[in-house]
Amino acid sequence: MARPFFSRERVADLLTIGKHADMAVDIISRSTEAINIQDLFSRLTVDTTFEFIFGRQLQSLTGFAAVKSNASIDREGAFTDFLQAIDDVQVRLHQRFITHPLWFAQELFCDGMSRPMTTIHRYLDPILDEVFTECGSLSQKGVAVNLDEATMAHYIASNINGLSSSISLVAASDTATDREAVRDELITMMFAGRDTVCRFAFTL
Repeated sequence: MARPFFSRERVADLLTIGKHADMAVDIISRSTEAINIQDLFSRLTVDTTFEFIFGRQLQSLTGFAAVKSNASIDREGAFTDFLQAIDDVQVRLHQRFITHPLWFAQELFCDGMSRPMTTIHRYLDPILDEVFTECGSLSQKGVAVNLDEATMAHYIASNINGLSSSISLVAASDTATDREAVRDELITMMFAGRDTVCRFAFTL
């Protein structure tokens, strides 16, 4: 039976949170001037959730020490645009919550989520393409994804529509609908992960 992702055995996940939290605390403790705490938290949460969901080391906290408190956000960088888009979505979600149901009328002719979500999709799509390619390659070889080592992205992509390792993932799931379904589910987890990391990281 597959091991649940959120179980006592997933100690590595807690260590991942602790590792990035330690880096954030170290940045705060070593800073000799005011820092952009919102940017720090954004990098902490995204670094942590990306490592858990995609198995990728973004290491955005590594270069944070060089960012001055009065420095403007680099709008030209895809990653900083991605971070800003995540913040924009969460602000919009809060606004919709406190103005419900009036937000339906406020956004009748303009979807407030459209622009930031487009930025998020543009950043995540190439990464998700790699995940599908890797899972598809294993599937074509008749090799199942190792559930003990699989990232959340690989686990979901390899099991979409109940596909098994004996079925070609590329042939059976190469549709926009399937990819969007996986992407949307992972984005939901990413937002949930940000909230979880913020609450949990500094209690370690």
